[in-house]
Amino acid sequence: MAVCDVLRCQNQPTERFITNEDVFMEAAVCGEHMAKLSAGEGWEYNGMDRELVMGSDLAPALVNFEITECVGNGATLTIERAGDEKPYTVWLSEKDQREIAAMFY
Repeated sequence: MAVCDVLRCQNQPTERFITNEDVFMEAAVCGEHMAKLSAGEGWEYNGMDRELVMGSDLAPALVNFEITECVGNGATLTIERAGDEKPYTVWLSEKDQREIAAMFY
């Protein structure tokens, strides 16, 4: 018997979740997950295992971020993630900054 394409869900699929974003993707999902997807809940597609990742299986959501430029050849990036007690801070070289920026364009 087929099961919902959402990771760890054993419910029977009743609907098709289809996206026409940059890459076409179609998944068989149960009614509960279709309702969450339709409501805008976060998800990502794991193409290796052909499954949707949702809920607590997703990486923590970004709550806030700050980039602090400094005198020197880099900048400090501070991120706050949902569920973390403290922010996470990293130093980024100019090369790191260019590579990260290029991923978004």
